[in-house]
Amino acid sequence: MYDRGNMVITNKPLMGKNENGDLLPLITGGQFNIEVYKNNQKLRAGCPFYVNIPAGLTGGLDSDMKLWFGNIDEEGDLTWEEVTGEGNQGKRAGITPNSDYATYDIWSNEFGWTNVDRFAGEPDPKAQIKVTVPAAYNHTNSAVYLSYENERNLLARLDIYDSQEHFFTEHYGFLPVGKNVHIIFTSESNGSIVYAIKKSHHSTKCYLQHQRKRISAYLKRKLD
Repeated sequence: MYDRGNMVITNKPLMGKNENGDLLPLITGGQFNIEVYKNNQKLRAGCPFYVNIPAGLTGGLDSDMKLWFGNIDEEGDLTWEEVTGEGNQGKRAGITPNSDYATYDIWSNEFGWTNVDRFAGEPDPKAQIKVTVPAAYNHTNSAVYLSYENERNLLARLDIYDSQEHFFTEHYGFLPVGKNVHIIFTSESNGSIVYAIKKSHHSTKCYLQHQRKRISAYLKRKLD
């Protein structure tokens, strides 16, 4: 999975932990999930396996890409943690950008969510953004994401909700001041997706209204 539309629909944003434990936006070369079952029992990998991701799917080979494993918490939210340690990248898994075939060559001995990423590395100054949503919505029934204009391979999520002032924000102030972004609000109502997409520039505050529409190719086109 490498397009923002599918990431929003499946709630698989690109937020990775740095060395301080802060969650910051990532640029992806592709994420995938491998699960293997036998007789309805989930299996573990008994030996290393290999995956090749075509770099052309995300704009070409990037030698700064690292390998990340995904952790899903009790609420179903996904966080990415970089594979580190000895060996090519770590004892559990590793990645090699292959310039001969324009692929990311991955080896691993663990199934589950895996991602090829690097931190966005946007320049300072940065600020927090606050996105106000209608009073009927909060962190229990909706989500707010950010996509950067001209960066198709990035999708951040605002994971903090202020219940008194009804806005979503994030911990660390990762939004570059003056960056053109699209703010994406999603929720579910009676089997349909309620969503709004709003472009923002320079501002660190945004107020959203919503449209009652089913999720569709239109929404995916807007994101991709």
